Formats: sequence, C-alpha cells, structure tokens
Amino acid sequence: MKLTLTPISSAWFTYNQSSQTFSTEISSLRPFNPMARMYDDAMDVGFLMRSSITGSEVEYVLTNEHKDRDNDVTHWEFHPSWESERKVPVCKGTSVKIFND
Repeated sequence: MKLTLTPISSAWFTYNQSSQTFSTEISSLRPFNPMARMYDDAMDVGFLMRSSITGSEVEYVLTNEHKDRDNDVTHWEFHPSWESERKVPVCKGTSVKIFND
C-alpha cells in the first residue's frame, strides 16, 4: 500500500533545463524528508515533488547514493516513479540530485 507523502515544492530546488535536473542541498530541505518510505510493503524511499508552476505532483524514488573515497555520501540521485511518468509524462527524463552538505 502506498504511504502518504507530504509534498515538497519544486521552488526548493534549482532546475537545470539542459540536463533536466533539479538540485539542492539536503540542509535546504529541512524539515522535509526526501528519504521517506513510499510503500508499507517495500523499502523504496523518496519524496513527492509538487510543481510550483503547474501544481502537478511527481514521486521521485532514490536510485543511487554517490560516495567519495572516504565512503562519505556526496549526493543522492532520484528519478520519477513509473507511475508518475505515466500520470505526468513531462517528468520523464528528469532527475533530482540532493547534495550532502
């Protein structure tokens, strides 16, 4: 079963149109949790982004955790869920990078 996620406005992110990437630093999102469990029967984590322009909502799922040579997380990468791509086709090809500051 899908869990209820509190939407995070896209206004909290910088958008790079050429790479179709939203980005921000993790400290800028407090008190929001971009790593919330999305389903009660799965370990998928992510967040719900609401467009500050259109009001559309897209679920972004954690797909990669990048680490440096010291094994510290440098950033997390998220992509739209398949369901969001179906409901909001314009989100296909976008991604989110959240930097660990």
